[in-house]
Amino acid sequence: MIHKKIEEYCTQFKLTAIFENYQSLSDKASSESLSYSEYLLMLLEKEAKRREVRSKDIVLRMAHFPVIKTLDGFDFKSSSVDKTKLKELSTMTFIERKENILLLGPSGVGKTHIAIALGYIATQNRIKTKFITVADLLLQLEAAKLSNSVDYYFKKVINTNRLLILDEFRYLKLNEIRQTCSFRLSTRNMRQARL
Repeated sequence: MIHKKIEEYCTQFKLTAIFENYQSLSDKASSESLSYSEYLLMLLEKEAKRREVRSKDIVLRMAHFPVIKTLDGFDFKSSSVDKTKLKELSTMTFIERKENILLLGPSGVGKTHIAIALGYIATQNRIKTKFITVADLLLQLEAAKLSNSVDYYFKKVINTNRLLILDEFRYLKLNEIRQTCSFRLSTRNMRQARL
């Protein structure tokens, strides 16, 4: 009876971690002679941890990375990438300063890997991130333009993210981008990370 009521309340209030852990933590609290407050704190910590993991998961899924890449998986030995500069970028302070980062270099040096890895770090800090190729962005903008919803597209798709990762930028000519988008690209606060 009590178990069923606890389950109902936990379901109603969406406290899945508390429901999954209350019995085992109750046994632990009893065996270790913990106070009610200590028991409650353990339950709340479990719930907070679950919500943090879930939040990171949601932000990661919403980023739409084609694959997950990390800086640990980057091959620095066969690359001339400045590891110190990359470490500084991984602090995400450029987001707070509202700076743009350009990763420049020939094909095959790891620009996409680094961009995804930095985006992954952002998602693990619960920073809303979106990964998209420039070609896909232009297609979506063109569709929004045809349906007269460019403002809506920017408001709901682009501006809701604090980090926007545009991949494969160099494969399109700047004139094509300007014609399709009908807006000027701002280079204010632009930093370049040469690879």
